Amino acid sequence: MTVQRFLQGHSPLYEGEWVGKTGVSIPMPPMDEHWSAAHEAWAHAVVIDLDQLKKYSQAVYGATDTYLAGLSDSDLETEVDLGAWGKKSVAYMLTNFVYGHTFSLAGEISALKGIQGAKGYPF
Repeated sequence: MTVQRFLQGHSPLYEGEWVGKTGVSIPMPPMDEHWSAAHEAWAHAVVIDLDQLKKYSQAVYGATDTYLAGLSDSDLETEVDLGAWGKKSVAYMLTNFVYGHTFSLAGEISALKGIQGAKGYPF
């Protein structure tokens, strides 16, 4: 969503060609004032088709790779208006919202694996 909606200005794949085909039975709730309760209810109700989710993930990776490969140095300085969060450069968005979020999720997954007796990070 960050790359497609905020950086490219068009609908994410899950709202277009992949609507109803992501492998996730119901979308995650929005991050608003009801997030905690809505997310808990979602977590208990969602059904995931892992094989289909992997196909969708590959489509997202491909679309993202295509976008990133086409960026120039000057594109990275382009500002994106995030409303109440202010204006941020494409470079900032990629570093903090895309890469940074991925790192934090990897840490969370590793921690959950560790408390279940599995190996966390693969190193």
